[in-house]
Amino acid sequence: MPVRKGFILSVVSLISSLHAQTNTRAWHTAGQTFVVWEHSGPVPRDTTYDIYRDDQPISSLSSATWVGRVFACDGENYRIWPYVPGARWRVPDGLGGYYTIGPNEDLFVYTPHEPGSFYYAVVLTGDTLVGPSNTAGPINETADPITCHIQVHKPDTVTIYAHWIDGRSDYNSGRPDYPVMGNEWANSVGFNFAVWEPFGGLPPGDVPLVTHIHGGYGNLLELAAVARFLVPGGLLLCLDDPLRCHVGFTDTMLDINTYWFGYRKKYNRFAPAWPVGQDTVVNYTARRVWWEIEWVKENLAVDPDRVSLHGWSMGGFGTAFHTQMRPDLFSAGLAEVPQLKGPKGNVNPTGLWAIFGDTIQNYPTNFPGNPRFYDLTDQAWRVRQPHEDWPFLICISGKHDTLVLWPHNHERYILLDSARTGAWLYWDERGHMSWEWVGAHFNPSEHISASFLTRFRRNQSFPAFWGTDLWPDSSGRQPDIGSGDTADGDPWGTWGGYLEWDPASVIEQPDKWSVKIWVVHQSAYPNDIPESDTILTNLTPRRLRSFRPVPGGYYRWCLVRDSDGDTLQAGVVQAGSDSTIDVMGLLLLKEKTTLTIEPTADISEYLPQTLTLTGNSPNPFSGKTTVSFALYEPGPVSIMFYNALGQRVLELPLGKLGPGFHRVAIEPGLKPGVYFYRLAAGQRLSGIKIMVIQ
Repeated sequence: MPVRKGFILSVVSLISSLHAQTNTRAWHTAGQTFVVWEHSGPVPRDTTYDIYRDDQPISSLSSATWVGRVFACDGENYRIWPYVPGARWRVPDGLGGYYTIGPNEDLFVYTPHEPGSFYYAVVLTGDTLVGPSNTAGPINETADPITCHIQVHKPDTVTIYAHWIDGRSDYNSGRPDYPVMGNEWANSVGFNFAVWEPFGGLPPGDVPLVTHIHGGYGNLLELAAVARFLVPGGLLLCLDDPLRCHVGFTDTMLDINTYWFGYRKKYNRFAPAWPVGQDTVVNYTARRVWWEIEWVKENLAVDPDRVSLHGWSMGGFGTAFHTQMRPDLFSAGLAEVPQLKGPKGNVNPTGLWAIFGDTIQNYPTNFPGNPRFYDLTDQAWRVRQPHEDWPFLICISGKHDTLVLWPHNHERYILLDSARTGAWLYWDERGHMSWEWVGAHFNPSEHISASFLTRFRRNQSFPAFWGTDLWPDSSGRQPDIGSGDTADGDPWGTWGGYLEWDPASVIEQPDKWSVKIWVVHQSAYPNDIPESDTILTNLTPRRLRSFRPVPGGYYRWCLVRDSDGDTLQAGVVQAGSDSTIDVMGLLLLKEKTTLTIEPTADISEYLPQTLTLTGNSPNPFSGKTTVSFALYEPGPVSIMFYNALGQRVLELPLGKLGPGFHRVAIEPGLKPGVYFYRLAAGQRLSGIKIMVIQ
């Protein structure tokens, strides 16, 4: 039986109207336009709507500009459902109050870049019909400052805020006060963050802020049960990293984590696809993280110099990454079971591989110089690049972690330590999940806690310990981190974590830097206290402000015991070309000592002291490097090289040298790897240094 064309069109129109939208309205407030509409009937959750905008009344989509797409379920504030079941977005109503998106409504939020009068239309994806029920306007828009809006408020406990991002194809086109935080397919996506007040209330004045970023498949509310006890006297800010995407041809949506970084410019969350061709991985999420923290700093009673970062797993990666990429923002970081190697792509088209591309493509990023994504996100790559001083970092890894493999972090621990940036590096028997930490040697250490981070300040220098040795009289470096094999080396240990300093004791003047330092001897947790009463270490002052060493200048140092004023050690060092000062071979005690560093023009009084090895530059290197050292008596000098197992692999004679400071170019000829080396002058040996050959 023939079917008339008009009948088919009528059926299509009927189906479209059943899934269409109605009662569309819009208003502008707080720098953004809020478009709300009702579903005209039941719709699958993965149904999508397209939003158009024009400066003229919209009677046809042909002249309007497409500005975004949303799922039919995007009115849900589902990320806070564990805390507020069934929550939906709460938006400002433009009248001084708030409007909660109804169960049969949907939402789109537009961020204008310029003032004007505009109209909006909402249509089912693929539909083109517009009329009074699915259009709104004119809306008088401004470029007023954008703020965050309260979703949940429990006095003296927690406030959950939200904002809706500006998504554009041009990621550099954002407003000065509100950067682009997603591509065009993510325009209007809403994000929450929670601010927890401590049990017992806040003290007066500005308080420290510890920012927590969750692990993979985590949630901003994962700490809800204990959040109020984690930062006594300060605020705990919990951020979120979901990107809702479509899965197949069902009503299933999946939250993809973006590793606190971002995703490809061309990634379409409504139709994830195999990445092909040229692309750029843009730091959309990083921009949002930084903006949210800055908003909290500006709008709450936060000490801007005491903003730290904490996270585990994916959040541990994010902690190391963000503190190093934005040292101006953070005072310190704590990374638990961190993925220091960074994310690695997989073949799931809705997973990491889809949003980043694979390791062979290794797309460039939008960071200065356009470094490749899988390079930039690897700690081993970052530590080798020129950089300003990073904040103090604490890392704890598990040798039995089956998700973040110990060999990966082991290699990066060695590089971090040799970079002298200032990191306490822990390892023990823990696995990856929190319930696998029970019984681990350093669980729960006083140092590995959110509250410990509040002692650090962004505007204060600190001593970076490196090359520490718990038993300097034993062969090899102790504790022994091993070769990277899980069964090799000590089951637990720390490089730097047994050493302490008093932040309040730091004195920094143009002609003087000093700090009180000691071996940990008091702690509520016994495993924080080492067996040894002394620890051999090297020290580099970091994040210096007014004390600015002159490259090549001489600086005298002395270590004095506080209890009796005795000088325990003294010497002279020469500042490196990067203005760093490395004080080598300090023997610290389980009692307070004060290290003082001052410029000097007279080095003769220190010539009888022990042999001093400053280090080599560049490090890492390939081919040649220059070793710097001070020799206080004439005689033959050689350099001895050891592998990671402590075995001597090379002795390189430098000949007979006179007293004074020397810089000698060498070419060891060893295969690429990490080596320890020391200087030998007669019967005297220098402290141990680390050399990395690429």
